[in-house]
Amino acid sequence: MSHREIVFVLTEDEEWKEEKRRFYQSQADLLTEAGLQARLIQVRDKAAVEGASLPVFVFDLGAHATIAPLLEEGAGDACLLAPLLWNPYVFWETPQRWIRAQHKVAALLVPGEAHEQNIRHYPHGQKLGTLNVAAHYAIEGKRDRQIDGRLPRIGYLSHRSATVKFVQGYVSRTDADFAGIDWVELNFSDLSGWQENLPTCDILLTLRPLSGSALPLLDAMAAGLLPFADHGGGLTGIASAENGVWVDSVTPEKIALQLIELLRRYRNADPALLLMRDQALSTAAQASARATFAANYRAWNALASL
Repeated sequence: MSHREIVFVLTEDEEWKEEKRRFYQSQADLLTEAGLQARLIQVRDKAAVEGASLPVFVFDLGAHATIAPLLEEGAGDACLLAPLLWNPYVFWETPQRWIRAQHKVAALLVPGEAHEQNIRHYPHGQKLGTLNVAAHYAIEGKRDRQIDGRLPRIGYLSHRSATVKFVQGYVSRTDADFAGIDWVELNFSDLSGWQENLPTCDILLTLRPLSGSALPLLDAMAAGLLPFADHGGGLTGIASAENGVWVDSVTPEKIALQLIELLRRYRNADPALLLMRDQALSTAAQASARATFAANYRAWNALASL
């Protein structure tokens, strides 16, 4: 039985591009290892679009307006479309009615059981099960640095810069010791900078909208950082009281107070933080691209078999 080629598609300027690229590339690599045809392309690479063999194109549903016309124009009648629900709220927007009318839509790919339950009663192609958004980590390995009473170095990753600045100021004014903490701005989209700066940090502070993935957090957990984060960005099934500090970001003051509590525990060398870091490492290991691929393969194989 011949299989379709799974072709992951990116545009130059879509949101969360690096997270999607890491996810798509890891899946393409593992699918190739498993004997299926898969690759990642840029949508404006006309030769790659036209040269795909019985393709099923996988792309972010939210980027449909940019991607779909180019695919439909260049790939011919044999292609199928399998949009990915990267941002769960996009599904309910009026422009997305196209997925129920377009006969080329083979399936809507959904990360996470919770999101799948919300849309399962609406027609959108074949039901293939859910996917784990996972990637190969940039840095892996248990950290040897002890939590020994010194001040931690905080890496921060945020789309809410005003909140982060408020938290920094609040923390430094509350305790004179904390005024000397190093804060390191991180950028997940800059891979070399991310790989260089992430291992120098002890805590990752991240405040993210609901539409991102958990990949930056998992990267940091795999590198041995303690996560301090709100509940945005694909954390369903990842966050627990044992593997990080997860805040309810109702107000910046509340975020700052919870961070201060964590910093005091760090300064007092709370042994429970070592256990939390170990659990974060374990969580990341279980959520890696290779560890979750067996579950993802069932959906990819079903898609390639259509």
